[in-house]
Amino acid sequence: MKELKETILITMMSMMFWGILYPQFSLTENSYLCLENRERNPEQDFFQILGAKKGELVVKSKLWEWLEEDNHKE
Repeated sequence: MKELKETILITMMSMMFWGILYPQFSLTENSYLCLENRERNPEQDFFQILGAKKGELVVKSKLWEWLEEDNHKE
């Protein structure tokens, strides 16, 4: 029973960390750009991003770009 409680706790903490329970805290207005001319709403936009089809999103990450540059140098 203790393992089940720990598993549930870890799962809940992971969900909160990734913003599944609180998307308004994980997706701030500075973390994404909207190409449409409309006011951004992070909570609504979060769910639109989750339901996006292939090719509708472009994901960029400075960390990922840095790692790719570093790998090409070797």
